Amino acid sequence: MTSPSPNPIVSPGFLKLAMAALALLAVTAYVLLGTSAIREVWDAKTTPTPGDAFTYFMNGASGLIGGIVAVAFGVKRTTALRSLSEFTTAGISAKQVIGAVYITAYVGIGIASGVTWWANGDVISDAVKSLATTFGGMVIPIVAAFFMGKSD
Repeated sequence: MTSPSPNPIVSPGFLKLAMAALALLAVTAYVLLGTSAIREVWDAKTTPTPGDAFTYFMNGASGLIGGIVAVAFGVKRTTALRSLSEFTTAGISAKQVIGAVYITAYVGIGIASGVTWWANGDVISDAVKSLATTFGGMVIPIVAAFFMGKSD
């Protein structure tokens, strides 16, 4: 005997919209935190100290965005990430659009943080070091996946 499916508290359409909004909020936070940390280094005369909360939150956002970018490049897949969002507009899914935003943001912030570290090594903050090394570490499996034929 099967039990009746529970009545959802909110509609599935609303949940999908909320998930997409949270995904956009996460990438927006990553971009704002990353650009803030990078800009602070370029403006600094001494090593900036953004504080532990800023650095830890930015590290978490960097790990989240980097993990999703790795999934987009086929490095590793999980069921939870495959079902992020399934609604479509004009033949393009929200997941594809948000995924493109994630990749663009991650690569842009990653390259900018690496260039910032290289150009301002004497006043680099731990936050920017973390951004650069997280990005560098994620590039390795993406490039390996490319050469192993997993990008097809």
